[in-house]
Amino acid sequence: MPLKIDGSSLSSALRDVEIALTREDMNYLETSVLSWRIPVQLSKDILRLVASLINFNVKKPRLGLFIAVTGIDKTGKETQLFNPAKKPGVIPLAEYLRSKDYQVLGIRQPSYDTRFGKLVSCYLGRPVPDIKIEGSIDSDVAWILWSLDRAQHNEKVNLWLALGKRHVVLSKRWTESNVVYQSTYGIEPERVLNVEKKIVKQDVTIILELPVQEVLTRLSTQGRDAFENASVLEKASKLYSNLETIFPFGKVYRINANADLQTVNARLLQLVDNILEGR
Repeated sequence: MPLKIDGSSLSSALRDVEIALTREDMNYLETSVLSWRIPVQLSKDILRLVASLINFNVKKPRLGLFIAVTGIDKTGKETQLFNPAKKPGVIPLAEYLRSKDYQVLGIRQPSYDTRFGKLVSCYLGRPVPDIKIEGSIDSDVAWILWSLDRAQHNEKVNLWLALGKRHVVLSKRWTESNVVYQSTYGIEPERVLNVEKKIVKQDVTIILELPVQEVLTRLSTQGRDAFENASVLEKASKLYSNLETIFPFGKVYRINANADLQTVNARLLQLVDNILEGR
């Protein structure tokens, strides 16, 4: 039987999460949880993740390098980072770095194999066999699901980066993606950054740039999620072109991804080589 979650009740819980994280007030959340009407295990998971962020302490010194590869949909992020489909002629960045004796922690956002990643999937309209949302989640707070999903990885990222200069975190999307995509729906970047203020930020953001019309040709006409439409993609593309103004963390690089996979791969590997040489 799928886990049934009332969308309105989850929305109320997410509003409380935003207040607690913005104020860094765990007592507020521990009181609010008494009124939540969501499954007990989900409530416990939310409390645990919020507490981990409120109590979070950065491990210093930060020795490793955190790279996020981002961009609008269908720009090839998954293939260039991990190449799970074994596309010929593409050396995934994770494998490339390991071949150069770097220790790599790979992350995908959203994490569709976790409860919060699955909730993101449900919100986007993708079928999830073991979770059923009854009603709808308020779009004004649904973005917090992405933040909670990211919180699941935060402490591991923090510890990994403290282990040494040859430890690298590679993430497909990170906080910058939440800022960009939620901005297309009118969510102020400051709200996202306030909730994610204790999420470790990347040192390097690499944006794979692709014209929206090309993205639309790569998307199937059926089964698109809520973000995979021309209007959202156009807005997101413009925001990515000016990312530094809404996400002032680390260095931003851009790669023209409007080419074959092998050409884009060569550009990415060369860029990362240059970044590593400049450290």
